[in-house]
Amino acid sequence: MRTLLLGLLLLCSTANAGKYLQPAYITNTYFCNTTVDVGGFAQPDSVFNILSANEPGALGTFVMNLLLDKGRHRIEVDILDVSGKKVDSLNFDVVEATENDWTYTVTGRFGGSFAPGGIFFKAFDRHNRKKRVHIGTFRLLTE
Repeated sequence: MRTLLLGLLLLCSTANAGKYLQPAYITNTYFCNTTVDVGGFAQPDSVFNILSANEPGALGTFVMNLLLDKGRHRIEVDILDVSGKKVDSLNFDVVEATENDWTYTVTGRFGGSFAPGGIFFKAFDRHNRKKRVHIGTFRLLTE
C-alpha cells in the first residue's frame, strides 16, 4: 500500500508538466539594445526582431526569462548562422534554484557581421551536472 501511495504521489508531482517535463522552462525571450532593472530583474528597454545583416558593428542583447526546477543549473546558448554553423555562444554562471518554479533571468551581449536570413539561439540547461538538455530555439531575422 505504501509503495502504491508513493508512486501516486510521484506521478502527481510530474503530471503538471506532462510530456514537456524538463529542468527549465523559457517564459520569455527578447532581443534589445540594453536592459533596465524591473523589480530586481533585467528586462529589455525596447525590443527588436530584425538585425542589420553584413554589419560588423551590429550589436544586441539577448534576454531570457526562465522557470527552473530545484537544483543546480548552467544555462548555455549556442548562436548559429542560417546554415546551422555555430558562430558564438553565451555561457552563464551556475545558479542554484532553491525550489521548483524558481524565476531566473539571463542576459548576454552578441554582435558581429551576420549573413542575411537570420541567426538562431539554441538554449540548453545542464541540471545537476547532467547532460545538457535542449530547452528552446529562437530566431532573430537578419536583413
